[in-house]
Amino acid sequence: MAKMRVEPAVPTRVLQATLFQLDKTNQIPVKQPSDAIPGKGGLGVHARSTLVSGLAGVKSYMDDYTYSCLEQKISRGIVLEDKNEIKRLIEALPSYFDSYGLLKFFPVSLCGSAQLTRYVMNILDENGYEIPQATRAKLISGMTSYVQGQYACRSWWDEFVRDQYTGEEKILVMETLSRYKSFSPSLLSTVQITPNIWKNETATAWFQLLKRQADIPNRDAQLKQAENILRARINFQGSLMNLQGDLDWEGRWRLFSSRDQEAMGVFGVSIDEGSWGQDVGRMARGVVARLKLGHWDTTMANAWGVTQLRRFSAKFEKEKISGETKVSAGDISGLFSWQSSPNGEKKLLNWPKGSEKNNVPVQFSHSGSGKPWIHFETVSAIPLKAPFDMGYKIVRKITPVTQATPGSWQVGDVANVELTVTAKADQAWVVVRDPIPAGASQLGTGLDGSSNILDRTPKRNAAPAEVQDWPTEYEEKSHAHFTSYAAYLPRGTYRVNYRVRLNSAGELKLPPTRVEAMYS
Repeated sequence: MAKMRVEPAVPTRVLQATLFQLDKTNQIPVKQPSDAIPGKGGLGVHARSTLVSGLAGVKSYMDDYTYSCLEQKISRGIVLEDKNEIKRLIEALPSYFDSYGLLKFFPVSLCGSAQLTRYVMNILDENGYEIPQATRAKLISGMTSYVQGQYACRSWWDEFVRDQYTGEEKILVMETLSRYKSFSPSLLSTVQITPNIWKNETATAWFQLLKRQADIPNRDAQLKQAENILRARINFQGSLMNLQGDLDWEGRWRLFSSRDQEAMGVFGVSIDEGSWGQDVGRMARGVVARLKLGHWDTTMANAWGVTQLRRFSAKFEKEKISGETKVSAGDISGLFSWQSSPNGEKKLLNWPKGSEKNNVPVQFSHSGSGKPWIHFETVSAIPLKAPFDMGYKIVRKITPVTQATPGSWQVGDVANVELTVTAKADQAWVVVRDPIPAGASQLGTGLDGSSNILDRTPKRNAAPAEVQDWPTEYEEKSHAHFTSYAAYLPRGTYRVNYRVRLNSAGELKLPPTRVEAMYS
C-alpha cells in the first residue's frame, strides 16, 4: 500500500520557551494566544538530569529542520547524536569535494568553501569522529592551498564579495590545520596579525592556535595577549552572556559564524582553561540564556552548543538526581519519577482550563536530591493572517498548463507555480520552500544543481523593477515541497517556476510558503 505524507495546514509551533534549573520550586504563568486553534498544542515539559540533556528545544528544532546542505546534515547528526548518520556522511565526504579538496554545500555545486570545510573538520574532531586518512589528506591539501593563495576555483558571486575578511578567514583555516597536526608557522606570513580588531570567532581561533603551536615566534606573549582580548570582550547582562563587537551579515557568511556561535567558542575556552574555572559555571548559564524559542541562532551554533555543553556536563556535573518532580496547572498535572527514568523524560500536557482567557500559574516542584533541568515551552497553532515580512516578500501565482475544463481544476491537470521573491538586501544562502497539494506530483522530479541548470547569474546593478531568474544553486522536488537554494542573492526581484500534476480531488489547504536566509 502506498503511503502519503500529509502535513497540517496550520502546524503547531513553539511560541515561548525557557530552560531553568529547578531548585525545589518555581512558578511560570501561561495564557493561550487568543487567535490559536482550540485543542492544538499545549505545555511541553522536559525534565532532564544534566544541562546538555535538558536541551530538548534544540534537539526538537534540529529534528524538525527541513533544509539539507552538507553543513545542516552534519549539524543535525551532531545535535541528535546520530552516530550512524555521521559515519555515513563521513564516508560520503569525497562526493562533496571540489577539484582542490574543499567541501561543497551540495555535491552538484562547482566550488567548495574553506569555511564550510573548516566547520566540518572542527565539529567532527571535537566530537571524536575519525576522518579516513585518504579523505583527511585531500581536505588538508585543499585547506593548505587556500591559505597559500593557490585556490583558484571561482563562483559567480565572488565579484560581489569584498576582501576585508580574507586574513581572518586564513587564521580560522590555520586553526583547523593545527587540529590535524598540519600547521606550519610559515603560513602566518600570508596574513597580518591584528587580533585586537579581529571578530570574536577569529580571536578565539587565534587563541586555540597559539595553545597548540609552541613553535610560533613570540608565542607566550601572544598567547597572553589573546587570552586578555577574549576576557575583555565578555560581559554579562543578568544571566545573559554577551561578547563585545559587531558581526554583520557579510562577516557571518565569510567567517561562517554567528553571535551565538562566537559565544560558544569562548565558552569552550573556559571549559579547558583552569584559570577560567571560577567563570565557567556562569558562562554555561550565560550561553543557555541566549536560547530563543528553545534554540540558538543557526544550525552550526546549535551543534556547537550541544558539543560544548556536553563537554561541560562531563567535567562539572556530577550530582545524581533522585526523587520526583511535579508540574501542575489548574486541572492538569504531570509527574516525573527519577527512579524509573534516571535521565529524565518529556511530557506534553493540555492547556489548563481557563488559560484561554486568563493567566494560569504553572507550578514546578522537586522533592529529592539534585536540581533537575527543566525545558518548558508553550505550543500553539496560529493561522497566518497576513504575509510575514522580515526582509523578503513572496508572491505565488498558479496558472494552468493543461486543464481539461477551462477555469476548473480536476485530477490529471497540470499547473505552473510561479514564485516571485523580492529581497531588500544582499544575503548569502537564501532558500525558498513551497508546499504542494497532497497527492500531487512534481514534473521533472529529481535533484538539480548548477551543473544542469541554465546560467542564472543575476546582474550586479539591476533596475529595482526588473525581475530576474532565481539563481538556483540546488533544487529539491519531493512529494511535499518544492525547495530551491540560492548560494547568493543580491538585492532585487527574482522569479522561479515549477510544475505539478494534480492527482487528488478535494479542497486542499496548504502550509505557508517560506523564503529565508539560512545563516542570518
